[in-house]
Amino acid sequence: MLATVLLSLAAWGPAQEVEPPSVPTSLDKVTVYQGQALVERVGNYEAAAPGVYRIQLGPFPMSAHLDTFHARVEEGTARLLDLEVRQAMGKAFESEERLGKEKELEALRRVRSDLEAELAGLDMEEKLVQAMIQAVENGRIPAAYADPEDPESLTRLFDLIRHRSRDLFQARTDWKRRQSQTDLQIAALEEELGQIQSSIRHLDCSLLLEFEQAGVANFRLSYLTEGASWQPTYEVHVAPDLTGVTVSLVARVRQSTGENWAQTRLLLSRTAPSLELEAPELPVRVLEVPRPGQVPETLAETDVGEGTLGDHRPGLPPHYPLNQRNTIASNGENHRLVLRQFRMQAETRRYIFPSRSRHAFVQAEIKVLGDSPLPEGPAKIFLGRDYLGETRFPLLQPGDTTTVHLGTDPHVSVEVQKVRDERDEPGALSSTVEITRVYQAWIRLQPNAPGPADLVVEEVLPVSGSGGVEVEPVEVQPMPLRDPDSVRDMREKGVLRWRMQLMPGAEQYLRWGYIYSFDEDAEPALLELPREGGG
Repeated sequence: MLATVLLSLAAWGPAQEVEPPSVPTSLDKVTVYQGQALVERVGNYEAAAPGVYRIQLGPFPMSAHLDTFHARVEEGTARLLDLEVRQAMGKAFESEERLGKEKELEALRRVRSDLEAELAGLDMEEKLVQAMIQAVENGRIPAAYADPEDPESLTRLFDLIRHRSRDLFQARTDWKRRQSQTDLQIAALEEELGQIQSSIRHLDCSLLLEFEQAGVANFRLSYLTEGASWQPTYEVHVAPDLTGVTVSLVARVRQSTGENWAQTRLLLSRTAPSLELEAPELPVRVLEVPRPGQVPETLAETDVGEGTLGDHRPGLPPHYPLNQRNTIASNGENHRLVLRQFRMQAETRRYIFPSRSRHAFVQAEIKVLGDSPLPEGPAKIFLGRDYLGETRFPLLQPGDTTTVHLGTDPHVSVEVQKVRDERDEPGALSSTVEITRVYQAWIRLQPNAPGPADLVVEEVLPVSGSGGVEVEPVEVQPMPLRDPDSVRDMREKGVLRWRMQLMPGAEQYLRWGYIYSFDEDAEPALLELPREGGG
């Protein structure tokens, strides 16, 4: 009998550890910080009976911090007993399967390229329809479109515009659907191919769950990962006639975390994640006067720090949620996401500095409307469809203004000439030298200009840098501005400032000059220094 028991035990062999079941998770939400991202996944597990169950989750990228994995049961009768994270090696796909997926991806990319070509065709057709609509609105219908004197011909034209506009709208809607579907398929294949290597190191996570009764437990898993960032940028579209400004606040998101974020909710944060659990201990702060020659090793800072608020500033929203799900591939490339679109109040002017440039520079002073501040960031400037360049917006509170430069106005011409340059030597009873210089300028607005132009003209007279030189303005015509700021700039910086409005075909004459006097034994030099504050 004993031999039978021993034989049975030998046949059974040593107890083998049962591999925990692998439970899939789906990406639910990603919070992107500067340099990091908090990834949240959701999943569920069904227990057939009460008891303790261990489940396996993964794989997760090596860029994730091991000590930031956190899980919680959101719904169900189970409770979390333990969480364990470990490194593991992945399995490679078979070569034939890999080649097949690469061919699928190549075919999808060709489809994506064809979609871009199709979109260009739709854009061209929309431009043609818009041209027809514009011609009708202006009352200048080309003979190729319709006979303006024939009511039936005009009716056919209107029907054509209406039907073609409807067809284009339906075609663009269908294009967006196919584009979204293709992008999802490409992202899924790229995610699979990203793990096709002979040895893939990754992280696995196991959860130990205790079920009070049979049922389903819904859980959420989160972890912090490196290799993600975002930057707020602006796209400023100025109407060709300078009558309006539309601004898009755009987020440029990039990530190379090792996992694609497919169809996930995104939250873009200006704060920084905090991993601290314990409150800081109170120090003893001592103020003492060091002995002569003694350098204290540490100086305590008593100012309140920013803690984990990162780049967050008063008035700015700490987070920017996106209303729809997005796909961000782990390829390190910028992905453009529109956060807000709004109009801004704009006042345009032409700025002229005659002695330095013969051009009139168009400037738009735009004002923040509404009650939300705008974060600091680069801004791409468009005039109509033309890209002009890039500038930078400062932090703007509601009601603040900033200046956008829009290049030169070809309808404004500037001519400048020097009319006097005289030197009076000292007489027999004097040692003072006087030099007089006078300039004049003509500013013209071409007759074909689209409308009147507001001009700001500035000139700079020399100011005395020492007590040995005296400077006085002469022959200044017309009278420059006398508001407090202009008077102060004239007194302290030598700035003459005029404001005027020219109608198409009109011109404005300006004249200015100065006399500076000095002792004959000293010959002053004229220096040009940058103005404090950049202008």
